[in-house]
Formats: sequence, C-alpha cells, structure tokens
Amino acid sequence: PTDVLNGMRVLSMLWIVLGHTFVMPEAISGYANPLDITALGGGDGRHWTFQLILGAEMAVDTFFFLSAFLFGHAFLGQVSSSRRLPSPMLMYLHRYLRLTPVMAFWLLLFYKLAPQMGEGPFWAAFVHSVTGRCDTSWWSQLLYIQNFYPWDSDDVCMGWTWYLGNDFLFYAISPFLVYIYAQNSKNGWRTLAGLLVCSFISSAMTVALHGCGLFILHKAEYDKYTYWLYSKPWHRIPPWLVGLGTAYIWREHSITITSTLQRRADLRISLTCGSLMLMFVIVLAPATDFVNGDEWKPGGWANVFYLTFARALWGVGCALFSVGCFAQPTSPIASFLGAGFWAPLARLTYGAYLTHPIVIKLLAGTSTEFYNWSYVDLTSRWLLNSILAYVLAAGAFLLVEKPFMNLEAKLFE
Repeated sequence: PTDVLNGMRVLSMLWIVLGHTFVMPEAISGYANPLDITALGGGDGRHWTFQLILGAEMAVDTFFFLSAFLFGHAFLGQVSSSRRLPSPMLMYLHRYLRLTPVMAFWLLLFYKLAPQMGEGPFWAAFVHSVTGRCDTSWWSQLLYIQNFYPWDSDDVCMGWTWYLGNDFLFYAISPFLVYIYAQNSKNGWRTLAGLLVCSFISSAMTVALHGCGLFILHKAEYDKYTYWLYSKPWHRIPPWLVGLGTAYIWREHSITITSTLQRRADLRISLTCGSLMLMFVIVLAPATDFVNGDEWKPGGWANVFYLTFARALWGVGCALFSVGCFAQPTSPIASFLGAGFWAPLARLTYGAYLTHPIVIKLLAGTSTEFYNWSYVDLTSRWLLNSILAYVLAAGAFLLVEKPFMNLEAKLFE
C-alpha cells in the first residue's frame, strides 16, 4: 500500500520546483514589474492565491515525513526481529554512499563548469552567486554540515542542499530512537515527545527574540527567519518525528486501522478530507499577514504560533492522509497516487531536487532581459524547469547514481 507515496513524492517535488521558479531568479535576473507583485492593494503577491506558490516550502516537510516513516517502518521490523541494534557505522556509510556521489557530481558541475557555460547582461550576477559562495563553503556539503557552517544559509554553495544536511542528521539519530521504542514503547514515545517539545520551545523563543517573520516580501523579517531558523535542524525536525511516530502506530496497529477504515467508509473519507483541509489551511494561513497589509507583527504571537507548530501539523496532515490511503489502496485518490507511472519519476526525485535549481539559475543568468511577472509566465517557466530537471536527473541516474548503487551493493554483500 505504500505505492501511494510515489505520487506524493513527485507532486511534492513539482511543487518545490514551482516555488523555486519564482524565488530563485530574483537574485540574478529579477523581475521588470516588481510592483505587480508587491503593491499593497494591487499586487499579485498580496492575493491569497500567491500563497499557493510560497507555500511550496511545506512540500519539503512532506519529504521529511516520508523519509522518517519509511525508515521507521523498515527499521522497526529489523530491530524487533533481531532484538539488537545493527551497526550504526555501517548504516551511516550506506547512507553517505547513497547520497554523496551524485550530489558531488552536481556540485562539481555547478561550481566549476556552470560559470563557463553562458553570457549575457545577468551572467556576472550568476557567476558571483556561485563563486562567492562555493569558494569558501563547497566542502561543507560533502560533510553534511552546511546548516552549521556557514551559519548563514545564504552563504552555502548549493544552498538548497540544506535539506540533505538535515536529512543526514535525522537519519543518524533515528536508529537510536527506534531502538528505544522497540525496547520499551512508552520510553520511545516519551523520547519523541521530549524532542518535539524542545523543538517547539527553541523555535518559539527564536521567533520572539529576533523578530522573525514568514512572509517573503517582508524582507527584513524573512531574512531573520532564514538566518536563525529556516534550515536549522532543531526547527525542521517536527515532521520527521511525526513520521517516526506514524511508523510506530502503523507497524503495531495496521491490521486494526485497515479493518476499521475499510468497514467505515464514512470515517475513511472524513479522515482524508480532514487531512487535506488541515494542510490547505496551513498553506493559506500566512495570507492573512499580507492581504490587507502587514498584519502579523515581527516576533508577534501569530508568527510565533505559526512558525512553531505549522511544520508539525503539516506532518500530522501527511500522516492522516497516508494512513487513509494505506488502509484502502483501491480508493480513487490512493489508486491515482499509487499508479505505476509515478514509480520511475519517484526514483528520479532526488536527482531532480539537486538539478532543478541549477537549471533555474542558469536560465536566469543567460536571460537577455528581466523576467516579467505573471502567472502565465511563471507556469511556462515552471513546466520547462521541471522537464529539464527530470531529464538531467535521468542522465545523472544512469551515469552516476545507479553505478554507485551497484558498487555499494557489491561492497555490502
């Protein structure tokens, strides 16, 4: 029944590409009509539909949830059957060899080859955006410490790899969390709850003390948010913890949950609709900050509440939706998301995540004029960026990723 996660992966990836298609060109080519975005009362950026673009950042939390759920479900079965913890060092080596070769491949091309590939009025801005960061911090990505050095995420060479730094760290601690649960379920739940509370406290205090804000058009507030919180693991861990908790529940109670939801169609429909409504509200809630002006004060209660709890609630929405699909894989939504055509694209998701910002930045750097903001223009660029990202991901999968996976399989035989 977990085939449904393939569709969730691909749609989440396409949503991330949409958000980056709007945001990333701003620092290189920019927009010729910025007031059509920012003007109070008339700019598209002040309309609630614009939040469907900015809300793409929540799709990253979907990936945290999915990674944790799949790891927890598989690893809990392994620990429960053997009653011992497998060698963490071998697990870390496996994870490193799985993630690093293709990431290092694109890092090399982005840092050394891409600056030689174009020209135009915005090319100098593109080259500076690469060399100004990569000259000093390229190596931190190979160690997955890019969320600690450099501290400012704007100084990271391939800034979008902040996700991999967190993913690797969360993966490193997860075997111990699952092992605690396997030994004593109450202690396992207490540990998850304790980590979740610590995350909430640190996020709330940071937002309040530094005056952070969520809305990207409030540059001063948003810059504080990205500097202090956005990529930091203690802020981004809630959906991962929710994913582990969902794995615990599904592993222990999947038969009961499945039989209940199959017998109670009304309950299953309510669960699916309720989860989608929760996620829809989380995405659109920040629109109340800017539709009628700057309603959420820097560091005020609205920003504190949203930035503290939204990611955990998004994980809860993903959990409820996934469980509903697992319990009835023949339902229309589950059948669509679990269809076979998603599988090859889902396999390329990691590569597409690595490549799409390079595509976006290269196209912006080689542009001969400013971009012109409109929903039609954004949609056309989004489709092009998505297609190119997956084509490049397929090439890198065949040339780099799959050969290293085969080599690793031989090493671990």
